[in-house]
Amino acid sequence: MVLVPSGRFTMGVPPGEDVRDGEPYSSDDGARPQHTVIIAHAFYMGKFAVTRGEFAAYVAQIGGWGPARGCVTFEQGKDGKWSSAERSDRNWQNPGFPQTDRDPVVCVSAQDADEYATWLTRETVKLYHLPTEAEWEYAARAVTTTGPTPARYWGDDFEHKTACRYANVADEAYRRIHAPSDKSWIFQCDDGYPNTSPVGSFQPNAFGLYDILGNAWQWTVDCYVRSYNGAPDDGSTRKSVPCWRVLRGGSWLDPAKFVRAGVRYQLEPRSRFAWAGFRVVRLQ
Repeated sequence: MVLVPSGRFTMGVPPGEDVRDGEPYSSDDGARPQHTVIIAHAFYMGKFAVTRGEFAAYVAQIGGWGPARGCVTFEQGKDGKWSSAERSDRNWQNPGFPQTDRDPVVCVSAQDADEYATWLTRETVKLYHLPTEAEWEYAARAVTTTGPTPARYWGDDFEHKTACRYANVADEAYRRIHAPSDKSWIFQCDDGYPNTSPVGSFQPNAFGLYDILGNAWQWTVDCYVRSYNGAPDDGSTRKSVPCWRVLRGGSWLDPAKFVRAGVRYQLEPRSRFAWAGFRVVRLQ
């Protein structure tokens, strides 16, 4: 766990950030208006996403299979093209590509992640949970004062040639396997991983957090609300009914427009995807 200090930051994305990243029109309305959030208490966050090995230890202790089988993964069709498809034979142990025990666990739902945090709390007698959306973005930006911040913790490199030192993203390694004919939307670098990578393979942000962007989307505890109007300014959880859970950070198959500190994504909390995992937080 890494201690994330208290502080304040500007949450959300400024106008035009997505367009600079190759999006032909603005798609960030859900991450506006920008607003100041105060994180009054320091907290601990996992230095890495929860790994497959850590998750396997949890499953072994609770007994049984763990999460139900079935996961949306990236499959190659008979025509040679890759697309997402739900497969009943895919799961956290077999997401459709090889992994080590040091890779982030994927094919886990928000509910699976909540149950892991509950188990970890019981085992350690310390209160673990998924981060709130504000806690996650504050930790990802790794700044403790308000004001303009870059789209990613390594800066605003809009040619996307430096990303591969910091994150596992859709790049040349991804393109060689999954999209050989399309160079228009990937990061212009090569991180060496066409799918997930072992955690800690890239440089951390200023708080010492690894893979906070890229590798696997990360579930948060918040429900998705379509705008930040009325959002809490203290980093607390936002709820709504029905509750589709917010994910952050982008993944190994995402282009530049999705791998940004301010980008939000939403999924039904029972859904499992081969590009979605989680990390945990706790108070001091």
